[in-house]
Amino acid sequence: MKVEDATGKEATLSVLPYEERVRRLRAILEAIMQYHGGAKLSNFFTKVYPEVMVVALLKRKIPVIGDALRVKQGYVDGKLVLDVERLKETVETFGDSIEKLYIGLFESRFANVEELREAFRGVENVEVLGMKELREKIAGLGE
Repeated sequence: MKVEDATGKEATLSVLPYEERVRRLRAILEAIMQYHGGAKLSNFFTKVYPEVMVVALLKRKIPVIGDALRVKQGYVDGKLVLDVERLKETVETFGDSIEKLYIGLFESRFANVEELREAFRGVENVEVLGMKELREKIAGLGE
């Protein structure tokens, strides 16, 4: 497809078939979730997989989540605390750009999972899931 770029010059764009885009997306997300790091990390029992992950299927190429997914400093009863207000505000602001949003997390490691669920209750295109359920969603993308 021929288009005009920002400088007025003609540029050729090619778009991968939907199936290939889904295959690549699934592969990268699975790689992130299964990343194990090097031998030195395992010597110190350091985890290198995500504790929380947001998968945003967007209508436009705008990285709307960015730094909106943030873990607050400190702990509550030995658990991490998500900045739910910041994430919710971002999702509401850019909701028209988000086709589907999956928020997956290890529920036993966060103190405010119920606050997160409540913040997005009734929002049709947002699902709050356990990390295992998110892995299943990723495996089924495009089906």
